[in-house]
Amino acid sequence: MIDFDQFKECLREALLQLHNPASLPPAFLYEVLGCDAEEGVGPLQTAIVAAIVEQKPSPDTPIDVLESRRFTSLYFRFVLGRTQESTAAQLHVSVRHAQRIQAEAVHTLARRLWNRWRSLDRAEMERVGDGAPPAMLGDAPPETSDWHAQAEREMAILSQRDPQATAQVAEVIKESVELFRVLAAQYDLRIDLNLQQPALKAEVHPSALRQTLITALTSLAPHVNDIISIYAGLEDGSARITLTGPERVGGKIADDKILYGIVMPPRASAEVRHADGHVFLWIIVPPVGARTVLVVEDNPDMVHFFRRATVGTPYRIIHTDGGAEVSAIVEATSPDVVVLDVMLPDVDGWKLLTYLRQDAATRSMPLIVCSVIREEQLARALGADYFLAKPFQARHLVEALNQVLRQTSERLSRDARRRPASC
Repeated sequence: MIDFDQFKECLREALLQLHNPASLPPAFLYEVLGCDAEEGVGPLQTAIVAAIVEQKPSPDTPIDVLESRRFTSLYFRFVLGRTQESTAAQLHVSVRHAQRIQAEAVHTLARRLWNRWRSLDRAEMERVGDGAPPAMLGDAPPETSDWHAQAEREMAILSQRDPQATAQVAEVIKESVELFRVLAAQYDLRIDLNLQQPALKAEVHPSALRQTLITALTSLAPHVNDIISIYAGLEDGSARITLTGPERVGGKIADDKILYGIVMPPRASAEVRHADGHVFLWIIVPPVGARTVLVVEDNPDMVHFFRRATVGTPYRIIHTDGGAEVSAIVEATSPDVVVLDVMLPDVDGWKLLTYLRQDAATRSMPLIVCSVIREEQLARALGADYFLAKPFQARHLVEALNQVLRQTSERLSRDARRRPASC
């Protein structure tokens, strides 16, 4: 007989093949979803899509709470067939964080389908008088209240009530550590406040950030020895808070076990890494005045260069390696600037530039062409605001970003002055 883990793995594979008419799911997947295998894979795929759509939250649910994120992850990644990068952009998180949300979403979907099937099977057996169901069917565990989703929902409501609130990051860290010290003593831990940019501000409610840091410290504390060190600074256009300490003997803990305990405010994310016997937990929040730069570039070395060039600046790099996803990413993230390479693997960059200048959603968006092909006149004639010839130095990129944003701001101001006043 199958068990839940086998079913979840088969469901995950079916999701990856959701639009493939030639896929061959196992027979028990049809059984659990109430489909007839003889009718082919089409009805099964339709049933999976319907199960995903059933999980759509109510309209009054804030978009940044966990249940909304899980639904968005499933719907964009599998129903719409978007890439991981595009789905992460829709969620406003890193690709790594989006993958974690996706894994949680698949688990939740599998658990609901599995429990529904087991409940139906028990009801049928009782109806025909077969007595109690076999032991393997057991009672489906009741759906417990999702405290994590509820906590994130309350944080989202807090942010909606005061959308202009900002947090002095260093000050909130200090307050959080003072509150946590009583628990730190129970774990025999010291908290060391290290280098922090004193003027760093984040676009997040200070109470929400304080609670996030407390849950992060609480989640990390059982897995480190002696000390937790805390750093904070501007990196890749984001305010990044680093919590780190030496891992306890016995091997590294699973990342999900650390991350699950952390309650995140809207537009924030968390990541865990392990290196040289230490665990690193990053809380990433948008800084005040952050500017999003969409880089369309298929060379990973260049993308790495863009990220290094903007360290310590207000620019946050998001990336796609092809042109086909640009419209979806622009719609999801509303970048402040687009940096476009014209030699792309899937579309002609010049045609993409022309499209971006014709499309109403991107017509006035600042756009920099960045290419080894020295065709500045063509780039400007097609609507580029700036041309960067590869190779170039890091400061040239920042200067170009500063210039096109300044020019855009001045143009908008002129247009506002020319616009006739309303009666």
